[in-house]
Amino acid sequence: MSYNSFRQFRSDCRCHIHSKRCVFSTFLPATCQYLRTFAAAVNSKPVAIITAKHPSHAQAAVVCAKHHGLQLRIRSGGHDYEGLSYTSNVPFVILDMFNLNSIDIDMGTETAWVQAGATTGELYYKIAEKSKVHGFPAGVCTTLGIGGHFSGGGYGFLMRKYGLTIDNVVDAQLIDANGRIRNRRSMGEDVFWAIRGGGTTSFGIILSWRIKLVRVPPMVTVFTVQRTLEQGATELAYRWQKVAPKLPKNLFLRLQAVPVNNGGNNKTISDSFFAHFLGNTDKLIRLMNKKFPELGLSRDDCFEMSWVESILYWAGFPNGTSIDVLLNRVQTSRVYYKTKSDYYKAVIPKKGLKTLWATMMDIEDVSVQLNPYGGRMEEISDKETAFAHRAGNLFKLYGEGYSSGKWSSGTRFGVYYRELAICDVSVVLFGTRICSAFCLSLPCVLEDLVELDGQNRLSFSGPFQLSLESLFGETRHISASDQIDLAKFSRCLTTHSDSSVPIADAIFTQRDVSFQHFYQLRANNLRTLAAAVNSKPVAIITAKHPSHAQAAVVCAKRHGLQLRIRSGGHDYEGLSYTSNVPFVILDMFNLNSIDIDMGTETAWVQAGATTGELYYKIAEKSKVHGFPAGVCTTLGIGGHFSGGGYGFLMRKYGLTIDNVVDAQLIDANGRIRNRRSMGEDVFWAIRGGGTTSFGIILSWRIKLVRVPPKVTVFTVQRTLEQGATELAYRWQKVAPKLPKNLFLRLQAVPVNNGGDNKTISVSFFAHFLGNTDKLIRLMNKKFSELGLSRDDCFEMSWVESILYWAGFPNGTSIDVLLNRVQTSRVYYKTKSDYYKAVIPKKGLKTLWATMMDIEDVSVQLNPYGGRMEEISDKETAFAHRAGNLFKVQYTVHWKESDGGIYEADRFVKLSRMLYRAMTPYASSNPREAFINYRDLDVGTNKNNTDFEVTKVCTSLQLISKPHHLEIHSPGKIQSPLEFLSESADAILTPNTSSFQSTYQLRANNPRIFLSATSTPQAIITALHPSHAQAAVVCAKHHRFQVRIRSGGHDFEGLSYTSDVPFIVLDMFNLNSIDIDMASETAWVQAGATTGQLYYRIAEKSKVHGFPAGTCTTLGIGGHFSGGGYGFLMRKYGLSIDNVINAQLIDANGRILNRKSMGEDVFWAIRGGGTTSFGIILSWKIKLVRVPPRVTVFTVQKTLDQGATELAYRWQQVAPRLPKELFIRLQPEPVNNGGNNKTVRVSFTGHFLGQTDRLIRLMNVNFPELGLEGSDCLEMSWVESTVYWGGFPNGTSIDVLLNSVPTNQVFYKTKSDYYKAVIPKQGLETLWEELIHIGNVIVQMNPYGGRMEEISESETAFAHRGGNLFKAQYTVHWTESDGGVGAEGRYVNLSRRLYSVMAPYASSNPREAFVNYRDLDIGNNESGETDFEVAKVYGAKYFGNNFMRLAGVKAMVDPQNFFKNEQSIPPLTIPPVH
Repeated sequence: MSYNSFRQFRSDCRCHIHSKRCVFSTFLPATCQYLRTFAAAVNSKPVAIITAKHPSHAQAAVVCAKHHGLQLRIRSGGHDYEGLSYTSNVPFVILDMFNLNSIDIDMGTETAWVQAGATTGELYYKIAEKSKVHGFPAGVCTTLGIGGHFSGGGYGFLMRKYGLTIDNVVDAQLIDANGRIRNRRSMGEDVFWAIRGGGTTSFGIILSWRIKLVRVPPMVTVFTVQRTLEQGATELAYRWQKVAPKLPKNLFLRLQAVPVNNGGNNKTISDSFFAHFLGNTDKLIRLMNKKFPELGLSRDDCFEMSWVESILYWAGFPNGTSIDVLLNRVQTSRVYYKTKSDYYKAVIPKKGLKTLWATMMDIEDVSVQLNPYGGRMEEISDKETAFAHRAGNLFKLYGEGYSSGKWSSGTRFGVYYRELAICDVSVVLFGTRICSAFCLSLPCVLEDLVELDGQNRLSFSGPFQLSLESLFGETRHISASDQIDLAKFSRCLTTHSDSSVPIADAIFTQRDVSFQHFYQLRANNLRTLAAAVNSKPVAIITAKHPSHAQAAVVCAKRHGLQLRIRSGGHDYEGLSYTSNVPFVILDMFNLNSIDIDMGTETAWVQAGATTGELYYKIAEKSKVHGFPAGVCTTLGIGGHFSGGGYGFLMRKYGLTIDNVVDAQLIDANGRIRNRRSMGEDVFWAIRGGGTTSFGIILSWRIKLVRVPPKVTVFTVQRTLEQGATELAYRWQKVAPKLPKNLFLRLQAVPVNNGGDNKTISVSFFAHFLGNTDKLIRLMNKKFSELGLSRDDCFEMSWVESILYWAGFPNGTSIDVLLNRVQTSRVYYKTKSDYYKAVIPKKGLKTLWATMMDIEDVSVQLNPYGGRMEEISDKETAFAHRAGNLFKVQYTVHWKESDGGIYEADRFVKLSRMLYRAMTPYASSNPREAFINYRDLDVGTNKNNTDFEVTKVCTSLQLISKPHHLEIHSPGKIQSPLEFLSESADAILTPNTSSFQSTYQLRANNPRIFLSATSTPQAIITALHPSHAQAAVVCAKHHRFQVRIRSGGHDFEGLSYTSDVPFIVLDMFNLNSIDIDMASETAWVQAGATTGQLYYRIAEKSKVHGFPAGTCTTLGIGGHFSGGGYGFLMRKYGLSIDNVINAQLIDANGRILNRKSMGEDVFWAIRGGGTTSFGIILSWKIKLVRVPPRVTVFTVQKTLDQGATELAYRWQQVAPRLPKELFIRLQPEPVNNGGNNKTVRVSFTGHFLGQTDRLIRLMNVNFPELGLEGSDCLEMSWVESTVYWGGFPNGTSIDVLLNSVPTNQVFYKTKSDYYKAVIPKQGLETLWEELIHIGNVIVQMNPYGGRMEEISESETAFAHRGGNLFKAQYTVHWTESDGGVGAEGRYVNLSRRLYSVMAPYASSNPREAFVNYRDLDIGNNESGETDFEVAKVYGAKYFGNNFMRLAGVKAMVDPQNFFKNEQSIPPLTIPPVH
């Protein structure tokens, strides 16, 4: 929507839009409970939010939105699990109805008019004000809006007695599409029927409902009984399914299951049985003893209360909570979650329950609710209202996967709601991409003041400064002086860096789709991240070469930018990624090499390596070496070492810096200095003084230390009731004086034993460089009070002890050390102290009491002594040495559900309260603090550095010495044009004799190439990667389109036809396959075929394979890029699910690998079709294991032999079979002679096992097929690829080396995905159509298995869970059928078949497989890519991934060089009007 259009819209509807106060950021998230969709909606903010205060406001919203072409999204519900009320991919406004919340109750008629914005809680409260014997059947979530909640049905614990909410609605007021208000009479009974259960958002906007109140007794009874698996939960759940739907109507018994952990890996399921009974306890006990005695309900389990109080009980409020809580309108607890629902018409068998339990325990963060039907729900017809789920259902199941602080399956950005609610990193509004601080204020303040200049920089019309105090709690003035010329800055970086590693790939600005991802990647404190709404960097430089860091220094200095360096991890105050002045971030984590020299027992470690990677690499070299650094394994070496670096070896070997012998530092002039050239003063300063004051650490040289082959660890926990105070007091005296080889940490946390029974749990964590026997003797002598026993101790290697201390479960592979990013992120505030004297027992009790008041807090005490006592405080800049007994870290933490960023002030104040409470006991004059635990409370500077302020923070000397500049000039890189001139053999023009044969060689659909109206200007049959690079550069220069051939299933000829001048780049000569059996990986060039890959794997191994297509002439390049499926997909997923790296030529002719292209591009090319993003040179794949012998079979049945019943049954069975079994269904018409036509259905199976096992499996799961041993063939896996390729039995596997298909026919192919079983009537319709067409084949390939487990967002291939099977329809004909002249008739037949199957296939959108290109579903002209057109086919091919693909396209190919009729366009910004 243009700016002027928006202004007109606002003018039309001015009285209805908040335009005087800047409250956009408050209203947008106000009722968005669903953080997953809200946080992901970075590009779909509304143009405006209309918070209607009068019905006419809603009417006006309809009229004006319609007039101005805006979509209208209505918020009046609450359970908006997919965010449809506040997100859209087209310009839209939100109409928020929650201010329309009046409730008018008429007890004379026992009815009420309730406006749409009222909540269920408000309704229950108002009813209770009027009557103690009335209620209403609606949801137990008390913040649900009446408007939307009712429209979808509205169920609660009265549904079995009185039905749903809509069953008790007697009238309504609806605003229709013309803005008119309709009641039941004027809207008509059809519309009134539809809005009750059909969701009103399709029909209009609900203003109010008239409801019929229901009678309830003065007192009702509720109970909750919980049972674990060990207490018979499975038997009870099984019995519940039979009992709950048949109980009397006045008893509603919900079952809710959640996984719980009893400690360690002892996982189980806790089943809760929640009941609501319209009667007293005595009657309920009698009823349950008769109907469900197995539950063992007792009187103690039951609570009698009023009906309105029972609402609070079911909503989860503590007993005794005032009913005033019902008036709270906004849900306070908000998490990330994904919800799914099911209806069950039959009992889940015990086996099914066990499967459910196992799956839940694997997921962990999940809950499942089962709500019983029966009663009144059984009596109401499914036609009575639009709500169809009535009789025949036993219960409804509601499953919810959730997370309190992160979203693990959703989004690549790791974005949290609180940040997006305040400031989105790149909002597009009025055609302008600007900082969202402006966006939030724009409708109110800036209307005619802000515009973009010619270089997309903000400028202002007239003298103007904007105060953001009302939005962000602080004043910041933005003026034209804030402009940064990014183009000049980027050119500076390029000039001053090594061109052999282009720095352009390392630069991310706020326009890049990956910017937010990189910005948040290592910001593990949500408090500082979410608060940084107006302090985003100008750019992030992810250095990939030391010269990139040098260039960053030089150019930041030249352009007046501050430089913030990320190379640590414990950045508690966010100083590495926030600033109040223009700045850039230099991220060092790509510089992570580790070079260990066991001869000298030293190592050079780059700044971006993590502690975990260092430990892992040491363990690869030696079992008796280690290094004294932190236990958090994702800490960056650069920053961690510079502040000191401590861990459990500190008492034996000192700190990290005490074992550093050299370093490389970039100084303020961009020069690289080692210990010798920087001088001893600087080398002293950077060890403990924090390098960010002195330069940028490139690498440290460290001295490894010796450790025994086995070490011992233990954890002993004690509560206050178990003497924790006495032990903590004793620990202070003992721990600092223990032998150096024993490190004993104390950690205290508050715990709740139930109700108000709070206590403190004190854990004693130990690491001992020796065996258990020696440790036990030592502890018995030094700290016998702890009562350490042998059962408490674990012996392990030193590297395994790292995992133990880092909190990983026992048995975790040390490969976890290679994880570079911390996955769990919370809000927190950390402070630190040093203690030189023992805290008295009185002080400990003060500490415990304060912690129990705070609740969300942990305190760690780490002992000193040993080696730390021996090193002088002047040895390095780290001054905290002798005289300290221990260091303390206090961390107050909280989650989104605790209020997130909005509660930051409260929790920070609590941390300060704790800090003050410990003042009398901590060090003083000064009160010391640990620099790696940055704490701005101890003193801060603003934009400049005040020496007096700095003295409060540190006693470091400032050092400055002159040095010389050392810049290396970049080497010359040969142009791809030079390569091309040397490779004329690869170029074919129309005058070349072999041009036509080469052109048609891989064009396996004569329908396309025989009807093509143009041929390429040239065909380049690349013989070397540089030929492909040159093709890109030259085609771009001469304005030719490039069409790439490296696949095979090019059903629409997009790789060799175009309506604009083009060249064909044929990749099939680049077909090398390099297999490394040691790592079970292979690099496969794009031109290799699937057959060649299978053959080469078989040469190396009889027990390895790879999941790819059954057609053996498919080119790897294109086949993989669209997904790549075959008969191993149910076991191992698609080809792309087993790709771990790639080489891609981008639009500038550069070869990029996974690291240099970035994870966004790597995500896109796996399933998004590489032809939109570049040219695949090669894929690195992970081979999979297969047994020495597999079994295949083909069983064929005609309609007379029961094919319809079998095909119907196949749909139910095939997707649920074990992963090792893949059964394809293929129907085709056949002629039994004369006019006796029928359909023959082939069931072709592939089983990773032997015949005997397959027969048993089929007899259990699919006995109807009647599979026999004689149907089966056992063979090697590679032979099975020949079988599935359609070759006769006994064919040599040498046939796999044939790279060109031999049989060419005319055809038209279409595809579908099916999420529901095709009914028998639908199958019979399909058979009739097949017989009518004659020349047609349909293939149905089952999903399930591994395909069900992989998220649709894991790669760009979106067709995952929820699909039963994929169907491919191919209508084919030959020259004898009319050849190219018959195209029209046969294509129309294929479209007719596709139309016939529409009622049964997926819908909205009707999904399609991108490797089966079909121009019928939408296409652009050859030379153009219209975004709106692309969205149509993009949604069908890529689902919800399309917009992200378009964003990646904008990043990697913004000029849209790589395009075809169905390519992905770059996500563009509309022009400013």
